[in-house]
Amino acid sequence: MLKAEFVMAPADDARGASRRVVDFGAFVRESEAVALRVQVKDISTDGCGLWAAEGLKPKSEIWLKISGLAPIKARVVWVSGGEAGCEFSSPLHAATVEQLLEPTRRITRGVFGAIGARPGAALR
Repeated sequence: MLKAEFVMAPADDARGASRRVVDFGAFVRESEAVALRVQVKDISTDGCGLWAAEGLKPKSEIWLKISGLAPIKARVVWVSGGEAGCEFSSPLHAATVEQLLEPTRRITRGVFGAIGARPGAALR
């Protein structure tokens, strides 16, 4: 079950968009690396926070796969104690973020292909 609630970021927070506190699983992959299972702890149109993000390095380019969405290209901004903050290469539409907050949203399977791979080619 997807759990989410609206939380405004503190006034001294440097983020450009309000984060929403969430708790759902996703996968992260760097370039040709094996996908790592993570928990998304917050999300906005501009980025997200992750738990269980051991192995990610600041400034690395990653792909984030959330059920029901195409893989999202992002850059790791910071890593600390198993948590990481990521900035999306292209902002998500606000309606997409709202959809992720819906507890009954439809989950579909997606393909997690290699960076630059031809469409339909999946890593196994």
